[in-house]
Amino acid sequence: MGAIKAILFDFGFTLCTMHDVSMEKYMEIYRKGMNECVSCLIDEIVSCDEEQAEILNGTIMELRRSAWRKSREDFIEYSTSNLMEQALKQVYKRDFQPDLINRLSDLYHSEELKHWVPFEGTIPTLKALTKKKYRLGVLSNHPHHPFILDIFKKHNLSHFFHAIHSSAEIGIRKPSKEVFKHVLNSLEYGDQPESCVMIGDEPLSDIHGGHNAGMKTVLMKREYKFPVETKIEIEPDAIIDKISDLPSLLEKWEQ
Repeated sequence: MGAIKAILFDFGFTLCTMHDVSMEKYMEIYRKGMNECVSCLIDEIVSCDEEQAEILNGTIMELRRSAWRKSREDFIEYSTSNLMEQALKQVYKRDFQPDLINRLSDLYHSEELKHWVPFEGTIPTLKALTKKKYRLGVLSNHPHHPFILDIFKKHNLSHFFHAIHSSAEIGIRKPSKEVFKHVLNSLEYGDQPESCVMIGDEPLSDIHGGHNAGMKTVLMKREYKFPVETKIEIEPDAIIDKISDLPSLLEKWEQ
């Protein structure tokens, strides 16, 4: 397939995983995050009794559901900070300072930060790829960019990557061709997508998106099946069972 210059990774279920994942677990994680937000509001002397807390949580969840549906059509990322600002305004009928909104957004994802962990083979794989002098990048569909930076810092992953991007940071979600072009430009290979590889677990976002951007694509198998899985006709260039299979695959491609 020719020389490979750069490798772009998805985050969730590609580099990192969440044990015993389920939609119920996701809901509980975000509810705990909202409890942290409520405590913060009370500390800021903002009225937030039990009824208001339930209303705020329900408003956030409904805004998230609506944003997710819209993003499937327009590929725009509706960030947590934006949704938090909308929710607070709906519940309290007034504006809040940006620094408080950002702090609440961090707290909303604080419980999630505890549950994501690197796959067993992630760090050895990244070490092997670094020795090969590939330029490594991350592109995650996540609504809160500070969370991505925090999780990589927490697990000592940041130093492996030349660029760490999220849809929240850029404002566009995979599979948009534009978001891939943005990240490849940051890796200095925007004009050579054919020499770059996208690896991820999601057929639409990672495989369809990477293919349309002109990249080679690798689908990583995921045990957990989401309630809504989009089927695509485009086949990945390869499928792997675990991240540690990647170095040998790339070596085979470059022979």
